[in-house]
Amino acid sequence: MAKSNLQLTIQRNQEKRAGQYAEEILTGLDLLSLPVDPLAVAATEKKRLKVAGGNFKDNFDGLLEYHAEKEKFFLLYNTKYDRGLEGHHPRTRFSIAHELGHFYLEHHRAFLMLDGRSHYSSGEFAVDYKIEREADAFAAGLLMPNSLIRPLVNAGELTPGRIRDMMERCQTSFTSMARKCVSSSDFPCDIVAIKNGRIAWRFPSEALIEKQCFPLEKREALRSTGACRAWQSFRRQETVEEYGEGPLEDWFKYYGPQGRGIIVSEYYVPIPPMDTLLVLLTVSEEDLAGFRGN
Repeated sequence: MAKSNLQLTIQRNQEKRAGQYAEEILTGLDLLSLPVDPLAVAATEKKRLKVAGGNFKDNFDGLLEYHAEKEKFFLLYNTKYDRGLEGHHPRTRFSIAHELGHFYLEHHRAFLMLDGRSHYSSGEFAVDYKIEREADAFAAGLLMPNSLIRPLVNAGELTPGRIRDMMERCQTSFTSMARKCVSSSDFPCDIVAIKNGRIAWRFPSEALIEKQCFPLEKREALRSTGACRAWQSFRRQETVEEYGEGPLEDWFKYYGPQGRGIIVSEYYVPIPPMDTLLVLLTVSEEDLAGFRGN
């Protein structure tokens, strides 16, 4: 296996463990039900953790710091997205869950205690650092527990409409639910984020990786004609969801003639607040049967 593919596998395993740990915490606290309240989880750690919310404008979405003199962590979350809502905005909920990831994951907590600096975060899946991806995975596992979400995901074909139904049930954003659905899917699919006309990040399902079907590198220019057209529409501030189809090689690396002719379904979903165009990719399992790639 090429080094980049090995690194992808290692990274996915680390993120998977972080999500599993979050669900274990919920189970232990008897809080495993939808929607999950991250503040209820934080409230069980009053001796070690103090939590407060406020409108911190554009400074950060979440902050976690350790005060050695008090032997306590302080978690702050930004409420600027909550204006006009009875409860917390999905982005606020994710920020709280993300910071709880830094609190609960042992090596994250140890680093903060040793380093003494504050940890800031902004946005969902906005930073590609390993430690941030682990905290994002923990947040996804906390707000969208796999044991509850997986049966829903695999009950039918994955589409933006079904993702939105689950999003509302879990009180999360479309972006975080789309990533969770893909990671929980037993079928070949991928979620791709496009920013500035290029792939910013992507998250293929295990079914694709098992078929040795690997995603093209991040930051690479778009090959898909449909994606290029959808991005241009997005730049014109047209926010209508679209559907398209394209060849497998537009999105994935493979060798040999076996993959030629395989068609990928492309669902384009604009996310204006993140200046991002999401693309949900699905591939027929029958088409990939017997397929061997890179």
